[in-house]
Formats: sequence, C-alpha cells, structure tokens
Amino acid sequence: MKMFHFAYKHTMKKISRMNLNVQMLAGFSLVMLVTLFLAYNINYTYMTNVLKEKHKQETLNRMEQVNDRLESFSGNINSILNYTLGDSTIEKLSHSVYTPMNFYKYTQYVTILENLQNTIQENEYLSSIYIYTSNGYIVGYNQGSRIVRASGNDVDILKTDYFKELQSNYYAMIWTHNIPSQAFANRTIINLAADLQVLSAGKSSRSIAYNSDLTVIVNVELTQFRSLFEPLFDSETDSVYIVDSDNTIISSQNPTEIGDAFHIDISGLVDESGYFSSDLTDSPIQVVYYKIRTYNWYIVLETPDASYHNDIAKLQSAFLLTFIACFFITLFFVMVWANASTRPLSVLRKRMQDVGNGQLGVQITISPKNEFGDAIRYFNEMSTNLARLDEENKVIAQQRRDQELKALRAQINPHFIYNTLNMIKWMAVIQNSGSIVDCIVALSDILKPIFKTSDEMITIKEDILYIENYVKILNYRYNNKIKLNLLFDEKYNQELVPRFIFQPLIENSVQHGVYDSDQQIVIDIDIEEDHDMLTILIHDNGQEISEVKAAEINDLLAGKSIGKEYESGEKVGIYNVNKRIKLYFGEKYGLSIVNRGARGTTVSIRIPKGAAAGSAGLPGPV
Repeated sequence: MKMFHFAYKHTMKKISRMNLNVQMLAGFSLVMLVTLFLAYNINYTYMTNVLKEKHKQETLNRMEQVNDRLESFSGNINSILNYTLGDSTIEKLSHSVYTPMNFYKYTQYVTILENLQNTIQENEYLSSIYIYTSNGYIVGYNQGSRIVRASGNDVDILKTDYFKELQSNYYAMIWTHNIPSQAFANRTIINLAADLQVLSAGKSSRSIAYNSDLTVIVNVELTQFRSLFEPLFDSETDSVYIVDSDNTIISSQNPTEIGDAFHIDISGLVDESGYFSSDLTDSPIQVVYYKIRTYNWYIVLETPDASYHNDIAKLQSAFLLTFIACFFITLFFVMVWANASTRPLSVLRKRMQDVGNGQLGVQITISPKNEFGDAIRYFNEMSTNLARLDEENKVIAQQRRDQELKALRAQINPHFIYNTLNMIKWMAVIQNSGSIVDCIVALSDILKPIFKTSDEMITIKEDILYIENYVKILNYRYNNKIKLNLLFDEKYNQELVPRFIFQPLIENSVQHGVYDSDQQIVIDIDIEEDHDMLTILIHDNGQEISEVKAAEINDLLAGKSIGKEYESGEKVGIYNVNKRIKLYFGEKYGLSIVNRGARGTTVSIRIPKGAAAGSAGLPGPV
C-alpha cells in the first residue's frame, strides 16, 4: 500500500511539471486505460454470464427434445409390451398346464419365437425379449439366440425386487437398469457391477379366469439407448449423464462410470429443470439438468467454464483491437482539440508576461466563446485599467510636485504670522476697535488648524468650528447677511472627514448667493444616515440652478466628462473636494448637486460611516 501511495505521489509530481497539453493528454490516456480495464472486466463478466445463460437455454431446449424422444421411445416399448401380452399364442401358453413336448406345443414355441424375433428385427434398439408365465414357462429371444424353458421358477430374475414389483403392479410399465443381461434366463447371478449395460422395461398381466400371470420384459442396450440423445450434445468438452433418483449413473460417455454414484448429489433437486455452478471437480463447471418424467431419471450436462473462456477470448480480442484503434484515433483528435483549446491560454500567458515587463495596455484579439474567452476579456479590461491608472498616477504625481512647489513658495514662518496678528490686535484694542479685534481673533482661529497639525482626517466638530470662524469673517465683509444653521445631531460630531471639505462649499454658496440684494444668505448643514453611509447635506437659499447645469456638474463630478470650467480654474473648489473624497474612500462616494428650484441648491456629500483615511482600501491622498 505504501509503495502504491509513493508511486502515485511520484507520478502526480511528474505530471504537475508538464505543460497543460501534456497534462491533458496524460490525463486522457490514464482515464482511457482505467476505462479499458474496467470495461474489459465488466464486459468479460457480462459476456460470460450471457454465454452461460444462452448455453443453459439451448441445453434445456435440447433436453426437452431428448425428453420428447424418450417419451416416444417409451411409447414404442409400451406398445411392444402390450402387443406381446395380447398375443393369443402367448396367452394360451400361460393358461396351459405343463405337459411334455409334443408337436402342438413345439408349434406354439416356434410361433412365439418367430414373433419375438420379428419384433427385435423391426426395433433395432431392442437386444432381447423374455416372457415369463406363472406356470413356469420362459420364452425369450436374445441377440439371435432362442430361449425356451419349461420350468424356470429358479431363474435369477424371478428372485429380484423388480420382478416382484411387476407382479404387484399389473398393466404398469416399469423400468429398471440394474439387472444383468444374463440374469433373465440363467440360474446364476453374476457380478452386477460388471454387466450393467442393459435398460429393462417390463409389464405384467393377470387372467382372473385362469388365475395365471404373464410377464414380458424387453431389454435395450445402453449404447442404443444413448444414441437417442447423445447426438444432441456433440460438444467435445461437454459430459452427458443419465442419473436415476438414487444418484446412480445409468448412462455415461465413459462406460466404466455406469453403476457408480454420481459425483454431484441431485437427489435433493426440487425443480424439474435448472442449472447451477459446481467446483467439486478439478475445474469449475456449469451443470444443467432436466428430469425425464417417464423414468423419474435426470439427464445431466456438465460444461467446463474453460469452454466459455475460449469463446470469450475471441470476442475480447476483437474488442481489445477495436478499443486500441479507437483510443489512438481519439487521442489524435484530443491532441488537435487540446492545442486549439489551449492556444488562447498560451497567448494570454505571453501577454501577462508582457504586462509584467511593464507593457501596460496590451490587448489580445482572439476571444473564444468559453471560459478562456472570459479570461481574455477580463485581461483586456485589466490591462486597459492598469494603463489608465498608470496615467492617472503620473498626473497625480505631477500635481503633487506642483503643489509642493507652491507650498514652498508660499511657506511663511507661522510664528511670524501669529506675532504680526497679535500686534495688530493690540493696536486695535488701543484704538478701541472691537470689530477689528474680533476679526483678527477669528482669522487667528482659522490659521491655527492649518499650522497646528498635518493630519488628513479631522472630526466634523473641528471642521464646523473652522467654518464658523470663516463665516464670522465673511459677515464682517457682507454686513452679517450670512446665517449658518447646524441641524444635525451632536452624535455625528466625532465622525471623521477629510480636513477643510466644508469651506470650499460654504464659499461657493456665498459666491452664488444673493449677497447683492438685501436678502439674507441662509446655509443649513444636516446629516442623514443610511446603514454604513453618511450623507452631509449643505442647503442654501441662493440662486436657482437649472436642471441642465446640475446634470452637467454631476457628470463632471462623476468623471464622465471634463469641463472647460475646471480646466480654467472655475469651480475648482467643488472639484477638489469631490476628488479628495473619492481618493480617500472610493468611487461610490463624493459630491452631487441637487436643484431645489426657488428654494436654492443642495450639495450632497457621501462618506462612509466611521470613516478613516484609506477605509475603502486606498492608501489615502498623495
């Protein structure tokens, strides 16, 4: 078992190192060989059973023919017995009293013997006929010899159970096979085992008027008896037996077996015909039997299993040659199919190596309509997306360099700014200018978060505090026309957002508000929650935006088009906020514009609940 396991692992290891075509061919060959082995064994077993069943049916049919022949044979013997019993000359002989030989009696004997001789000549299968009378007469004809005895009460046959059975069952034909041929007329019983070569049938009649019995027995040589059925079983490998109810062999192809006990006990068979397997002999055999109803005997046919195997071997050879031819033909087509099927995979492998070597954007033109075709289409999409992302990363990197240059140019020491603002504040205090003081304090509070931390994410509360100071400064400019309302629940104060995302949107609401009129600019900030998403709504009562313009801006924010306004710097604040949110959280988040008609405009900001930098699987902004 361990060796088999080792061989299996070693084979699988070798196969795994082969290319796909070789693996497919090796797998196909292995499956075909296993299939051949299973099919061979299944076919062998099936064909053996079919041949055995066919042989059984054919044998039983032949045995029925044998039974019909033996029935006809028995009818002929019965007719001979009845004819002999009914012969008037024989009847007179059985009624007469023993008297010395005279011409009349001699004439009777001659007539009877001539009749017996004619009967045997007309029926070549008969070997002898004997007539026994209760007054001691015995008349017989045996293979050309005439037998006449006037006093035969001490003849061997008269002492047998068979003869007694005949005397007890008048007018019934009774068969036997164990009486030696010499026992029908002589006085000495010889060795029965050495002379069991005749089959006997007898019948007795009784005359009540004369109180006398008459018995006729005919003998058939077993060689002649076998000629009735052996031609039906002409196979050299088959053995045919006639076995009586005592399991004794009556007839056999081997004369030395006659009288022996049959090697298979059939006395307990229930069915009148059937078959079974036996291994009592040197090799397994199939046994078919049929009960001959007239004689209460069995005809038995034995067929060695090897005889089936010879027939099967011929069929198996034809099957094997056919399979091998089919195997190589199929193998050829499988090779062609495997090469055609795996060609897209080979092309895909080459193009993936090209992508790995930096050739982004390569495409595969072939596209079969199967799983390989799907893989190729996904590869083409991936290659295109990788090329696009590479270009976008190059643009982002360039923008980052530009921003770094701008930051370097605009870099000012924050302590210098704080000191300057502090100086202006005290100058305003000295001059008693309270509004200037408040404005400078608000500006200082705005600048503190810028220089205080470099964290990309801040809480909503911190960003709201920033825009409150921003609105306070704007109100000095617009004469307190701007009103900021915070409508959301305080539980959202600790949610994280990218820093300073509200300021560009508040600025946009003020710029497009009604600051050129006396109407107050009202800005409402609210937050809605939907499962794992937060939607921050910034409402203003500014000028109405058209549906077409809102749709155009939303397409720009969704990345479906690039507008000239963004290229020239207009609306760059909204665009930058939208882009920052998508970079932080993913494409499904960002900004959208909603037209509320005369009530103004709403900017919707979608971010994930419990957001943090890179929460959508991204590394955060660059």
